[in-house]
Amino acid sequence: MVNPLRDIPGSVSEIHGLTASHLEAAPTFSEIAPAIAKRINGSILLAHNASFDTRMLDNEFKRDKMPFDKGVPFCTFSSMGRMALKDACASYNITIQHHHRALSDVRATVALYKAITKREGPRVLGDCVVAQCSADGQDVVIRTLRREALGGPPIDRVARSPWKEPRLHYRYAVNAALDDNQISTAEWGVLNELADTLGLTSADRVAQHLTIYERSRSASGRDGHISRQESLYLHTLGQTLDLTNVIVPDESSPNISIN
Repeated sequence: MVNPLRDIPGSVSEIHGLTASHLEAAPTFSEIAPAIAKRINGSILLAHNASFDTRMLDNEFKRDKMPFDKGVPFCTFSSMGRMALKDACASYNITIQHHHRALSDVRATVALYKAITKREGPRVLGDCVVAQCSADGQDVVIRTLRREALGGPPIDRVARSPWKEPRLHYRYAVNAALDDNQISTAEWGVLNELADTLGLTSADRVAQHLTIYERSRSASGRDGHISRQESLYLHTLGQTLDLTNVIVPDESSPNISIN
């Protein structure tokens, strides 16, 4: 999830179920921009209503003064005669779990794309052009706030890391394992094996865990107070990462200015 740094209208919350309080501890787009750029650079973008999604990306990258060229995406919305995602998927007997959640809709769009290409063949990508988006030398986002699990076994999530530098690679893997704010015994086994493979010491690992925690704590206090939900989240995060010496902030009241 991403903090939009603005309020969310009730009419929008009714669609996806998210409110501003849900997103207080989530990273901003500026924080995740390098990770997004790393993933989409040199790839063909796929979306249901690509003109809308790429316009949102263009607006956000412009705010961060990052170059972005969408190329020519593949749009399942256009390919299906401008049918809504749910209706387009239904025509191929594709079920959407938790419609209007980003990850669920992405999975549905991928399934729809595969169905279209099976029907029409690889020619559907004939006019597509890869996107260009550079993030030279910038750090990976090292904290995330997810609403649902990524899916798949831990080793698959680790293997998809786009980061080559050992510390960034490890932090990416830890964030993937933290999709539910917990790390299972099996996931710790994968992370330990990865750390050994990358040549990271115990001190290196603790340093990355601490950085993840401190970034989350800083974000939680960005609005001037700590909610009960945020305090509980940070407490659990510290325990999960086995950080015994961190200070977990207590719930605090909002700072209210009276003119």
